[in-house]
Amino acid sequence: FPVTISLEEAQKAHIAVFATGRSDYPNQINNVLVFPGLFKGLLEARVPQVTTAIELAVAHALASLIPSSKLSKTSIVPDPFDKRIVPAIVKAIKKVGKK
Repeated sequence: FPVTISLEEAQKAHIAVFATGRSDYPNQINNVLVFPGLFKGLLEARVPQVTTAIELAVAHALASLIPSSKLSKTSIVPDPFDKRIVPAIVKAIKKVGKK
């Protein structure tokens, strides 16, 4: 479940990777990352509801867009303007939605 702490609190707690909805911190997790691809994928796959399997597939699709050579404590999600996001999410939903 989401926990609201500051970057400073995370550092004091020795949290190695920190993501937040705040735009002034690295690794901003924002609706803009997922919603366009999520809605398009649900519609194209004719999936009536979001399941845990879909949520996980979308998370893995997002994570797969960051090459391991670029992963760091401050780089765990793609840039919101990355044109690969929507197609990756749509593909993930279609794959899971068929099951």
